[in-house]
Amino acid sequence: MKKETIQEKRQRLKQLSSGLSILKKEGAIDTINEGLVSIYQEQGHDELQSFAAWKRDGYSVRRGEHALLLWSRPVRKQQDETGDEYSFFPIAFVFSNLQVEPTSNGQPAEVVDIKRKKRNGKKKAA
Repeated sequence: MKKETIQEKRQRLKQLSSGLSILKKEGAIDTINEGLVSIYQEQGHDELQSFAAWKRDGYSVRRGEHALLLWSRPVRKQQDETGDEYSFFPIAFVFSNLQVEPTSNGQPAEVVDIKRKKRNGKKKAA
């Protein structure tokens, strides 16, 4: 099975979000993410957290699980290689209580901050 690209994930999230914009305009929901969380809750996903947050809490994401998608905080006024400014909403990748299990020793796993390691010139954690 072909791995889904970030562009395909963004397109899937846009499709999920398109119907929710009407509910937001009508005041039925406050944010698009609120609507997305409601959809996930209908599927049994009661608690959503990032990969790092689950690790910190002593859980590991089961092998083969795929992240659920939410919109992250907007990034404003970035410049591309041509110098043009643009804004966008990044994708937030979260996992639910249905996708995790307690670590074997019940202790929080070590969470490696990959961005910090890259900034310090160290190799990415495996």
